Amino acid sequence: MKIVKDDTYTVKIYMSGPVEVAKQIIREECLTAGLCVTIEPTTYIYTGGEETGYVVGLLNYPRFPTSPDQLLARARILAIKLLDGTFQHSALIVTPTMSEWYTMREHYDNYQPIEQKTHISVVPEGWEESLNTALVIETERAIKQRDEYLRTGVVTAGNGGSHDTCFAAIIRRYITQLNKMDKE
Repeated sequence: MKIVKDDTYTVKIYMSGPVEVAKQIIREECLTAGLCVTIEPTTYIYTGGEETGYVVGLLNYPRFPTSPDQLLARARILAIKLLDGTFQHSALIVTPTMSEWYTMREHYDNYQPIEQKTHISVVPEGWEESLNTALVIETERAIKQRDEYLRTGVVTAGNGGSHDTCFAAIIRRYITQLNKMDKE
């Protein structure tokens, strides 16, 4: 028996929407590079309403070891893919030390949070640092998909046959976010 140990680091993504659709998006993301996640259905109760959703848990799994920055970058990529694929307006990414709230609603562009005990930001701290990591991960994934297609001549979801548009969507989102940061 072999036992592999590594540092513990976790990231959670909280979203509303269809859990079955989210599972499919997560399956596709797990095929692009080593990744282990959990997904749990949940109910959100908030001022004036209630809705169903899910919590996605990412962790540093010793079989696919990764740094905290890389795991957070993967969570950000996955959150954007889930936002696009489930047609939701917001997501919350939580680590043991911070929370990032993502919103697609235009009227939140100038949102100023009420003073709270937790950090919430439309433009998350560390975004630019994560951008570099995320772009490297996504570029490596796209190159591997292209190489597999060139090697086999077969177009499948695993080698870019279905969701390579996610790469373009992620790049557009990052550029939009960076442009917003430049204006501030």
